[in-house]
Amino acid sequence: MLNNELLEDNPIAYRNFLRMSISNFENLLSLVQDEITKQDTVLRECIPARSKLEVTLRYLATGETFRSLMYSYRIHETTISRFVVDVCNAIILKLKPDYLQVSFNCITLK
Repeated sequence: MLNNELLEDNPIAYRNFLRMSISNFENLLSLVQDEITKQDTVLRECIPARSKLEVTLRYLATGETFRSLMYSYRIHETTISRFVVDVCNAIILKLKPDYLQVSFNCITLK
């Protein structure tokens, strides 16, 4: 809720809140959206990919507890603890080819 207000009314505050520019956020969201989007069911609506990414980035940027994030985003801490791992894995999966080069030639096992 607060994020939507910040995005519309004060983009600079939104950038500071997530520690990322809006364009970088939108780019990252487009990369991971398919990986982190779930299907709505008859019993419940899924949490939007945008919200999952915002919560995860806020967690990574500030180190806030899941309980603190729960009050800010109105998503239960157990749910946050489950999807933060999924979002982080999706970020690694999508960014690894371009930003992480690992050479296994230098590893020697004895």
